[in-house]
Amino acid sequence: MSGQLHVKAVKKDSTQVLTILDTKLSGSQKHQSLPSSMELPKTGLWRLLIYVDGQYFDRMVVKAEATWTDDQN
Repeated sequence: MSGQLHVKAVKKDSTQVLTILDTKLSGSQKHQSLPSSMELPKTGLWRLLIYVDGQYFDRMVVKAEATWTDDQN
């Protein structure tokens, strides 16, 4: 799979759509390289909408929690 990957995010109880990832897919059909983390601006439940070359591909729901920092240990 190749092309442009877009991930959009919508927070629960909101209609605002944010683009949180916009990158080119690289790799073979079986293996893709993607970032291992994405930042969301607020904690809570988010629906991630995944698009490849402008076409809807899939969705997932994630729970965003506070960022861990060195001064929290």
